[in-house]
Amino acid sequence: MEKIKVIFTGGTIGSLVSGNDINTNSETQYLLLNKYGKNLERFTTSNPLFILSENANLGNVILMAKEIKKSQEENIKGIILTHGTDTLSYTAAYLSFILQDLKVPVVLVSSDYVLTDERANGNINFAAAVSLIDSGVEPNVYVAYKNFDEDYANIHLAVRMKETPTNSSCYYSAHNYLFAKFINGKIVFENTKVEKSNKKFEFDLNVGKRGLFIHPYLGLDYNVYKNIDCDFVLHNLYHSGTANTQNYEGETDTNFLNFADFCKNKQIPLYLCNIKKQDINYSSTNLFLQKDIKPIYNTLTNIALAKLYCAYNFIEEKDREEFLNTSICGEVIDFI
Repeated sequence: MEKIKVIFTGGTIGSLVSGNDINTNSETQYLLLNKYGKNLERFTTSNPLFILSENANLGNVILMAKEIKKSQEENIKGIILTHGTDTLSYTAAYLSFILQDLKVPVVLVSSDYVLTDERANGNINFAAAVSLIDSGVEPNVYVAYKNFDEDYANIHLAVRMKETPTNSSCYYSAHNYLFAKFINGKIVFENTKVEKSNKKFEFDLNVGKRGLFIHPYLGLDYNVYKNIDCDFVLHNLYHSGTANTQNYEGETDTNFLNFADFCKNKQIPLYLCNIKKQDINYSSTNLFLQKDIKPIYNTLTNIALAKLYCAYNFIEEKDREEFLNTSICGEVIDFI
C-alpha cells in the first residue's frame, strides 16, 4: 500500500480547548488520524513545528517547504500538511511558488473548530485530501476545505484560492473556479487546466527583504508612509482597478499619484495588484499606469503578495522581473 506523509504544523486542527483558551496540543495529531480511522498503517508523520497559524512567519514557511522537499523523497504517494485557517491562503501560495519541483501532490488541510467540536470540518477536509491524493492528481499544491454552508469539501488549486471574506470562515476560489469537489466520498474534478511555466527558477531560502502592503480606503492619507523603510511596496486597488488620483487642498495627501512619485524618488519599487490587463480602463487607472509602477496582472491579492515576497527574498535579482511576469504554477487567471 502506498504511503501518505502527514506533516503536522499546529493551527486549530492541532489544538484543544482549555477553559476559555484555544491552543495547540501535540496529542491532536493522533486524534485526527484516529477520527479518519482507515488503513492507519499507510500514514507516516512528522512534526517540524507546532504553532497557531497567526504566529507564523516566513521562516516557518521555509521550514515547511524544507520538510516537504525532504518527505517527497520517501517513496510516498502524496503529502498532507495540517495548518491553521488564519494564514492558510498565504502559506499555500508561498509553498506553490517555492516548491516548483514537486514529485507528489501536497494538500493543505485545516479545521474551523477544534476536532473535538462536532461543528469541526477538519475530518472531512482530511478525508478529501486523502481521496485527492489517491485519485492520482498531478503534483501541485492544493487546499481541501469544506465551507459550513455546503455538504461537500472544495478542492482549491492553492494559487487560485482567495482569503476568507470578512467575518467568515469560508474559502472560495477566484470566480468560483474550483479545481474539484469531494462529494459523497469521491473526488469530482471540475476545472483542472493549469497553465504552468516550464522554466524553473533557482531559490535561495533566506529571508531579508521587507515589503509594505497598502490597501486603499476612503480617508487614506499617504503622509503616514513618508518615513517608510522597506525594499518594495505592493499597493492594492479598489475592485475596478482604481485608486484616488484627485488632489485636494489641506494637510492630507490622498492622491496615489503623489505616493507613486514619492516611491520613485526614494527608489522603492512600487507594484500594483487587483488589476486586470485590459484595453479599456477608468481614467484614474490610465493616469497611474503611465507612472513607473509595475502591475501584477490577473492575480489574486493574497497570491500577488506571496509571489512578490518570494521574488525579493528567494530569487536572484537578475531573474526577479521574469519571475513576476511568468505564470509559475497557474496563478495568472486570465482565461475566464
